[in-house]
Amino acid sequence: MSSGPRTPGGHATPRHRVIAPGDIVHFEFAGVSHRYHATAVHTMACGAPSSRAAELYEVVRASLATGVSQRHSGSFG
Repeated sequence: MSSGPRTPGGHATPRHRVIAPGDIVHFEFAGVSHRYHATAVHTMACGAPSSRAAELYEVVRASLATGVSQRHSGSFG
């Protein structure tokens, strides 16, 4: 888990920083079974996100939607 200014780094080492209102918090959980690895990632805001965070979220959401709309049978890479 990482929060605030360290969120973009992903795999953060522990700190004593307290999560504050407006912080973006990145959660990543992982599991292994019979050598199969899986991760679940979730990013959320503590309280209301800043206008910049909301703007970036919309850019990422629209980009993902565009990519999904371009998929078809036999497409990859």
